[in-house]
Amino acid sequence: MLEKYWPEVDQVNSCIKNEAETADVSVLLAVHQPSQLTTLNAGTNIETPASEQQLLDAFLSDDVPGGYLLFPITGPSGIGKSHIIRWLDAQLQRSAKHERLHIIRIPKSASLRKVVELILEPLAGDPRFEKSRADLTRAVAEVDKRQAVVLFRAQIENALNSRAEALLAEAREHKDRAAELRPLIGHAQSLPKLFGDAALKDHFAETVLSRVIARALQGRDDSEEGDETKSQFFADDLILPEEIDLNNAAFAVKTYYQTQLAVSDVRRRQAAVDLLNSIVDTAIGNVFQLEQSTGGITLQDIILGIREILKDDKDLVLLVEDFAALAGIQDVLLKVCVQEGVYAGEKKRATMRTALALTDGYLASRDTILTRAQRVWVIGNRQQSDEEIKTAVVNMVGSYLNAARWGEGGLRRRFERRGAGESLTDWLPAWQDEELTDE
Repeated sequence: MLEKYWPEVDQVNSCIKNEAETADVSVLLAVHQPSQLTTLNAGTNIETPASEQQLLDAFLSDDVPGGYLLFPITGPSGIGKSHIIRWLDAQLQRSAKHERLHIIRIPKSASLRKVVELILEPLAGDPRFEKSRADLTRAVAEVDKRQAVVLFRAQIENALNSRAEALLAEAREHKDRAAELRPLIGHAQSLPKLFGDAALKDHFAETVLSRVIARALQGRDDSEEGDETKSQFFADDLILPEEIDLNNAAFAVKTYYQTQLAVSDVRRRQAAVDLLNSIVDTAIGNVFQLEQSTGGITLQDIILGIREILKDDKDLVLLVEDFAALAGIQDVLLKVCVQEGVYAGEKKRATMRTALALTDGYLASRDTILTRAQRVWVIGNRQQSDEEIKTAVVNMVGSYLNAARWGEGGLRRRFERRGAGESLTDWLPAWQDEELTDE
């Protein structure tokens, strides 16, 4: 009598996935559970409990005097940041304002080539940007992994050399900060030698640099969990395995490694890692020659061209499931996202609304994001009681079981039957066997 309440295997497999983001939007929303959100004021650090509805309402606010909104969404790896981005996308697609929105969603699986193609899609057919768009697309498609690693090491060296010069100039100008800046100058001058040393370069190329650059080249496998930060450097990346004989390295490299990296005070090594992560975006952009492949027009001007094209008809919405996917154009894109849209009372560019999923700790080195965003949306920053956790688990398991009972096809049909003005939270009732009677 109750056998129909146990889903078939294919229904289970189509609705219950390791990564909810790989599911159809109807499945995603059928199993969606409200996230525990907190807003963090960038100026005062005051935390305020918030709801998903408040997030949506704020994102669609008509009060956008500067012509842009920037919403960083942060939390630890695996907490559901990209899920919130997809939820937001689904809400916007069904919003009454949908016709006024040009939505670009960057999936967390995207390679740099895919990111560029998605962002530049509105420029298709515009003769002003036709050549630059084609050149950019070709530039990000022509670099293979082996070549990319070699170029990446060279661009890291260039970026660190430039940073060392800037730090030296700052130390000369502000002598009171010289002692504070000296360790950073040392790292900027020594890290290129470490990565390029004849005895060590193969190790770093094969185990570290290739991993960091791989995200831009190949994207990310949706099925890989905990993969959000593989395109960054970690403190452990700078520790050599036992099979590497440091005695074969140059004396200066050996001394640097022993006195600054392989030490008990992990803060020294972390300072080197933070420095590396601060130049990754620039280095990857130069690997693909993004600024050199735009026919004399800056990449920033090309992307700003999208806002100019849309200014009379639509708002530009950018939803990024993992900000790491934008490595190579992060700084450029952030500058575009926070450009004023109105000058002297005249609208020059489309209003831009941006939501970025970021891993915890990423904002520490991104003052621009904090300053421009004014507040950060944090997932999972509130303690739950045992009873709340128990209720949440029951609701989650129940929603997956109910979704599997409906099956992916049934979910799609019910979702598509909904009116645009209906809620995205109450469209799916509990499945029932219509052949059963109270008798």
